[in-house]
Amino acid sequence: MGKWLRVVFRNLRIDGLRQLMILYAAAMLWQWFGPLETIWWEETMEIVRLTMISAVAVHFFIPLRPWIRRVFIVLVMLLIHYQVLRAYHLYAEQPEDMVENTILFFKSLFPYILFALGTWILLELIMVWVRSRVRIVALIVLQMIGLAILDSFTEMNLWLAVAWTMLLGLAWLITDHCVVLRDKYPEGWRHLASYPLRLLTTVGLLLSVIFLVGVSMPSTAPLVTDPYTLWKTWKGEAVPVFYNAKDGEKIQVGIYRSGYGRDDSELGSGFTFDYSNVMQITTNRKSYWRGETRSIYTGKGWESPPKKKNTDLAFVTLNRPLDSEGMKFSKTAELTATVTITRAEPYPVLFGAYPIGQVTQLGGEGSLSNLRWDPDTSTLTWADTAAPSYPKQYTIVSQIPQIDEQELRSFGSNSGRTLSAAQAVDLQLPHELPARVQELARSITAGLTNDYDRIKALKTYLTSGEFKYTNEPDLSRKVSGDFVDSFLFDMKEGYCDYFSTSLVVMTRSLGIPARWVKGYTTGAKAGPRSDEISSYAKQEEMQREEGTYYVSNADAHSWAEVYFEGFGWVPFEATPGFSIPVTLQEEEQQASILPVTEEEKMTEEVTNRGNSGAVSPLAIYGTLFIILIFALWFLVWKCRLLGTIWWRAMLAGRRPSSDQKLIVLTEHWIRHCRRKGLRREEHETLRESVARWEQEKEALRGAWSGLLALFEQAKYSTKQVTEQDWSRAQVEMKKLLERL
Repeated sequence: MGKWLRVVFRNLRIDGLRQLMILYAAAMLWQWFGPLETIWWEETMEIVRLTMISAVAVHFFIPLRPWIRRVFIVLVMLLIHYQVLRAYHLYAEQPEDMVENTILFFKSLFPYILFALGTWILLELIMVWVRSRVRIVALIVLQMIGLAILDSFTEMNLWLAVAWTMLLGLAWLITDHCVVLRDKYPEGWRHLASYPLRLLTTVGLLLSVIFLVGVSMPSTAPLVTDPYTLWKTWKGEAVPVFYNAKDGEKIQVGIYRSGYGRDDSELGSGFTFDYSNVMQITTNRKSYWRGETRSIYTGKGWESPPKKKNTDLAFVTLNRPLDSEGMKFSKTAELTATVTITRAEPYPVLFGAYPIGQVTQLGGEGSLSNLRWDPDTSTLTWADTAAPSYPKQYTIVSQIPQIDEQELRSFGSNSGRTLSAAQAVDLQLPHELPARVQELARSITAGLTNDYDRIKALKTYLTSGEFKYTNEPDLSRKVSGDFVDSFLFDMKEGYCDYFSTSLVVMTRSLGIPARWVKGYTTGAKAGPRSDEISSYAKQEEMQREEGTYYVSNADAHSWAEVYFEGFGWVPFEATPGFSIPVTLQEEEQQASILPVTEEEKMTEEVTNRGNSGAVSPLAIYGTLFIILIFALWFLVWKCRLLGTIWWRAMLAGRRPSSDQKLIVLTEHWIRHCRRKGLRREEHETLRESVARWEQEKEALRGAWSGLLALFEQAKYSTKQVTEQDWSRAQVEMKKLLERL
């Protein structure tokens, strides 16, 4: 035992640096076990981990020939399989039947043995192949690319694996540098190794500082859109985005892109505006384009009641009216909208103005068999969310209610009235809702005698200026755990989801049924070209509601709908700067041409202001241009020797000879020596300069002898320099530069 330990420690002392590289290789592979845990079985992970640990331990502590060590590793691997498979009840021995047990054991090895062998072989290949600085860097880069792709395009959080990869890579490069120093300058290495504590302390402190600074940096959102997202957006396709912070939680400021969200269970994250087009709508009236409703408020966001089966929903027939629950509008205005989807992305609903009356056309690959009507929420649901089947074009006719404010006031209050089961869910509030939310709603509406004036008072409170619209709310000001409570009392800033949810929750706290709605605002109207029409005619045309509207992801929006007994659901806009295009009954005669209101002007202003939060294409392409310039400069600098040779040959008008190339090479290494402080005096020949340099730098004695002889042969001798001499000169120069 004592002799074996002496041999082990002797090997570690003699070749401990190379043994460390084995440890680095294993630790680099270990970083992949985190992602693999999600797809490999638990027993597979345990076998692979134990195999890796055993392989490293054998290389460290078994001082035998390499082939003997590898045989030993295989035996240990079989023992690991035996123990793990028995522990997981995947292999059971038969009493007193050794042959049968052996056959059964080898059958149970598959497929686990394949994963273990693959991991071990990969470790061996890395140990054999990664023997130079360039290959170490190549391995680090490849691993970083792999981890970055998984971290960016899956929900895996690999930030810590990336940090460990960088730390291990730096340690590996430092160790490789020490190996080179030991092999080339043994005397200097012996002097350095005589103070091991000082060396280890310096290296350890340096790596620790780098690692701690890296993991302590605050998480932030990407400032520049990556090329993949730009390409997908340009094609009009959905981009799966998973951006994780180092603590495993999603960054909440400026990381999401605006658009029609699928998951509303946690609201409040900041976002950047995405102006990619979603649909174009040709209509005779402008409107909000309604999608879905949500009824259950959780304190953090919205959820839907249990999903209805397709059999509980109504089939849709073209040109046949659709019934809506509780709709009793006395007067309506017809709106016909032809929706053309321009984005290759499926949606769970068809969009249209509220309330939808009938579907008159369904184009593309969509089939009516996939379309269902939910009368409780007035929603056209699409049963099949596969992208190819979602209709590319459809036409919807809606009956827009003409609002009579006096009629709505005459309905009084819903409080105390009997509601249907479908309407009762629109009064739901979580038990944990802070009482001060209801107290605030009551104080705002104190003294008002009807629901309509109460809702108007709540809306006025939210849009009065006390609350600020921003797409990047400061979440550090959030104290309360409830989404609405924190907005009303802590943050007082946010975007449409904050304002609309607050209006719905405060309305419900007064006993008035309300629901949360999401969809798109009107969009931007396509106008005539300035050279085809006069400015006055163009202004008149743009004021007309009829036309084609382009709707982008930046137009995604949410608002509230409130139920009035005897009338139905009425939309309300609570977000400052936004206005739902509704027609009041006394304005019926002016419905076709409406003046642009101050709120609509603010809508455009808010949208334009939101654009400042996004990185402009000019900044993106400017950054890429600068990177390209630096890359070209680096390429020119790396190839400056060959560039100089061929430039002179081009000026001379003939192919460069080996003599000419060698003279250029000499000028190249003379310039490098000058940068290192070895200057050549004007009165000196090159041989005299080299002699002086060797006296000044004892460690470099003899470094120039081969290059000097080749230069003098090319410059002064009648003997021609051959291609072999030219190749040897390049090798000699590389050695010289390394020694310098």
